[in-house]
Amino acid sequence: MLSDILKACGLNESESDVYETLLLHGPSTPAELSKKTSTSRENTYRILDLLAQKGLVIEITDANKLKYSAENPNKLSILLDKRANEIKEATKVAKEISSKIEKELESSKKSPHVDFLQGEEGIKAAYMSSISKGGGIQYEILDKKWDKYFKKWLDKIFIPTRVKMRIQKRVIILHNEDVENVSFKSDKNELKETMSIKSDNFPQGSGIIVHDDKTVLISKGQPNEGNSISIVLNHKIISGAIETILDTLWNLNKKKIK
Repeated sequence: MLSDILKACGLNESESDVYETLLLHGPSTPAELSKKTSTSRENTYRILDLLAQKGLVIEITDANKLKYSAENPNKLSILLDKRANEIKEATKVAKEISSKIEKELESSKKSPHVDFLQGEEGIKAAYMSSISKGGGIQYEILDKKWDKYFKKWLDKIFIPTRVKMRIQKRVIILHNEDVENVSFKSDKNELKETMSIKSDNFPQGSGIIVHDDKTVLISKGQPNEGNSISIVLNHKIISGAIETILDTLWNLNKKKIK
């Protein structure tokens, strides 16, 4: 009966045997405990150390001999409370993980929903679709000349909407100009950080936007001529993978900035 209670408190069988022996027989030397519990001397010392860490045994000196004494069984209530809290926390974490896994599995079963948009209005619609949910960080990667086509619209419509939704923005601007390889600036009013990276390979007139479950791909062309194409891909796993890549790119290059 007592051993069952001790195990419920989180003690294993060996710890239970040693503690119960101390309760029944009083203070004992490690050699005496080793003999009474049929446990090797080495393991007895290890078990006593674990019980001491749990506040269940203390060292005492009796006739110049080092002995161990069991603490009051009331101490078990502290272990029970700790055990209950650990189980409660573990249950909470398990439920959260289970919920996330279920959502990811459900999302992975669904075919990605893809929207194809054309022209300047299509680009604006693609931008707005990328902020359908508030919060989090939105990544955007584009070439340096991209914003000039939509600056008025971005300043008047898109940016205020994004800021109102508390969506942080990280913009990676790729350029091939003969300037420093990496530069960085921050705009607290627009909740935006901008990093410029030198690159000769990024296609001119292209852009990528990632936020939540949305991935937006844009080939600009000449928007006012209607030959630009935007693709909006709705899929959490795909957007999550691209966001991880951009986040890694961001952090690696930020370390280069002095």
